[in-house]
Amino acid sequence: FKPHKYWTFGTIVNASYTRDHDGGDFTPLSVAQTLSRTMDPTQYYLYEFAPYNIKEEMNQNYRDVDAVNVRLQASIAYRPSTKFNASLLGSIQYYNDLTEFIRTEKSNASERFRAMNKRLIRDRNSYLYKPADDVYAVPRVVMPHGGYRTIQEYASRRFDLQARATYTDTFAEGKHALTLVGGTDLYDYLERNGWHNEYGVNFEIGQLSTFDPMLFHWLHDRRNNYYSRSTTIYRNVSFLGNLSYSYLGRYTLDGSLRYEGTNRFGRSRLVRWMPTWSVSLGWDIGQEAFFHSLRPLSSLSTRLTYGMTGTMPYVYNSQERIKSYLPFRPNQLTEPSLYINEPANNELTYEKMYELNWNLNFGFLKDRISTSLSLFTRQGRDLVDVAYTQGTGGFFTPYGNVASMEAKGVELSLTTQNIHTKKFSWTTSFTYSRNTNKVTRLNSRPDVSGLVSSTGSAREGYPLASVFSIPFYKLSSEGFPQFYNHRGQIERDNINFSATTNLDYLKYSGTRTPTDQGGLNNSFTWGNVKFSVYVVYSFGAIRRLPDMFNSYYSDYEALGHEFNRRWLRPGDEERTNVPILPTAQQRLNNPNLYYAYYTYNHSDVRIARTDYVQLRDISLSYALPKNLLRKTFMSSVDFKLQASNVFLIYSDKRLNGALPYSYTPHSLIFSASVGI
Repeated sequence: FKPHKYWTFGTIVNASYTRDHDGGDFTPLSVAQTLSRTMDPTQYYLYEFAPYNIKEEMNQNYRDVDAVNVRLQASIAYRPSTKFNASLLGSIQYYNDLTEFIRTEKSNASERFRAMNKRLIRDRNSYLYKPADDVYAVPRVVMPHGGYRTIQEYASRRFDLQARATYTDTFAEGKHALTLVGGTDLYDYLERNGWHNEYGVNFEIGQLSTFDPMLFHWLHDRRNNYYSRSTTIYRNVSFLGNLSYSYLGRYTLDGSLRYEGTNRFGRSRLVRWMPTWSVSLGWDIGQEAFFHSLRPLSSLSTRLTYGMTGTMPYVYNSQERIKSYLPFRPNQLTEPSLYINEPANNELTYEKMYELNWNLNFGFLKDRISTSLSLFTRQGRDLVDVAYTQGTGGFFTPYGNVASMEAKGVELSLTTQNIHTKKFSWTTSFTYSRNTNKVTRLNSRPDVSGLVSSTGSAREGYPLASVFSIPFYKLSSEGFPQFYNHRGQIERDNINFSATTNLDYLKYSGTRTPTDQGGLNNSFTWGNVKFSVYVVYSFGAIRRLPDMFNSYYSDYEALGHEFNRRWLRPGDEERTNVPILPTAQQRLNNPNLYYAYYTYNHSDVRIARTDYVQLRDISLSYALPKNLLRKTFMSSVDFKLQASNVFLIYSDKRLNGALPYSYTPHSLIFSASVGI
């Protein structure tokens, strides 16, 4: 509202509440992925020495989630003239997430605390208590009745304050235009995270507590806590200034400077503040006198930008980081201690990214066809990674600013109005981006284990998050996997995974980060009805297939389709690369056979591409006609039905049906919005 011609006030309130009920320690998805198909889901089996049935466990072992999010924003603006205005915006947000993991007295997770019906079970059940200083003691039950629940709570409170002052003016009859912006931003963010366990809860008789004090001794000897609580405060303040100059409305010069500080490095002043900046030049060619000769172009502009941005490192040990812990004492003695968690790194600084960007925008036929093209090159400096040292001070793998990286890419967007009439329109939007990078400097030596890991690793001369593999040779006449070692020789189970030299024999499999991404959206409007279809695609990334091969398998494991192609008899090594299921005698004759299968899981035959094309969203919306709302207090009423993550159109067959991206459930959402 505007109580005065110079003053404007505004408020916004947002609130949301979410409630969720789902599986607890055992979810249907995890069970379906790991449980052997030979096990009958209607039968009971022993798990952790207690009866277990997946369907019953879903009823007795579950979680309830309640989440509340409230945000209040207020603003005040002062505009005494058309040339100057000042504003102050503040907001406070509160979020609370309360999760209860319930394990009733009939759940497997609770019954295992009381499993001791046989001597073998009693001696091996880790959920029974046996004093650490008495080897002859008989294990005891620590939760004779009831179940238990875990209550997790996450709460956060964030306060933001933003102040701006803007001056705008024109000179020489509008030929020169100048805009100056100055301001400051600050936020104070507090989060509390904790959990605690409640043991001996009888859910069937009013949640009566039958707690046994012996449980504390059991937790102490296992070096476990029954609760945890942490409080973290983040504070950040920044000062900024922007300058924008325009000549004749078509030549522009923009510059910005930001000076930012944080409390995340504690009392250290060595890396508290970080300046960032950018400069850009723009040219609106569509305003030039000669532009009419460039028809059918309807608009054309370009911009060149260069600047530096800083990213806070994910380690904060500009000074020593000292933490507390409780050493284990079997005699119940409590001696709190302090230890150096991270050594001091006085040279720690922000990660810096220098970027040169060129952008071109143009349109045809009165912008019914519009295109945006961006080319960029980036130089990353002082990037943080592991630095392998000689162990001075007791730390062999501290983190530091040891790496540099370069990246190049292109971004393209195309929007076309295919049909546009009074009652019907059809619009298509296409986006494409390509981003490649390479580590140019890395003052550390990764080992084989890190390079062949499924998460990827950094290696000089290769992209970030690169995945390497042990080169596979072929199966032996016995069906065991064989590989090339660093000497080019055939090896079975003697690959050195801790080696940091002679690594050129490793095969580069690809990067975990996609290089080509984009989407295609088609939107159709007919009167007050709108229908849209959105397809996304991603190419250029790989992933390591799950580690499912081993020298030993139990009846509880779910084996993949690959095992249908496994080695069965001599000569099969010429038709397949899937190794044999070893027998007990073969494991006895080959004590190191486990390492052969471990190496096979990290070989180049266990790589699949994560390229995919997915139908992401389908939506249908309808807006009530305005003439129906004229005599009501409502200005608009809209209804929308949207289906998300509809189905996968294409993916690599080597994934055997697994998703090439993180699992997101299918959703069908109906929403109604009312404007007043």
